[in-house]
Amino acid sequence: MTITILSGARNPETRNAEQFRDALLASEPQLAHPDIVAYILCNLALPGREIDLVLLYHDPRPSDLQLKTSAGKAIHSFVLVLEVKQHSPDLILFEGPRVLVRYDQLWSDATAQCDSQTYALGSGLIEFHSQ
Repeated sequence: MTITILSGARNPETRNAEQFRDALLASEPQLAHPDIVAYILCNLALPGREIDLVLLYHDPRPSDLQLKTSAGKAIHSFVLVLEVKQHSPDLILFEGPRVLVRYDQLWSDATAQCDSQTYALGSGLIEFHSQ
């Protein structure tokens, strides 16, 4: 797979993108196929929001060659929004499906933060497409 990292300038998110790319390739050797293309966008700026990392993935190969979900469905393409945190484990709390991180004495909902970024990305794409 060709994973291209797109970043306006080298910054901490660029390093996070490199680590993410390396982890993807180490965890799933099939991703190294040259026909699979992925982009990692760093610090994607949207009105009122900044998204740490966005992964855009596309596999144009026939369905029988594509990676599969646990239900056996072929994965043709997807978009993944990532909110990167640098917290130590004692400052991370899992409450059901939510991830909370602590800043000073306050817990912040990282899941809600990522969800709002996902919706902002979708709204931004719809707005861009309609122009």
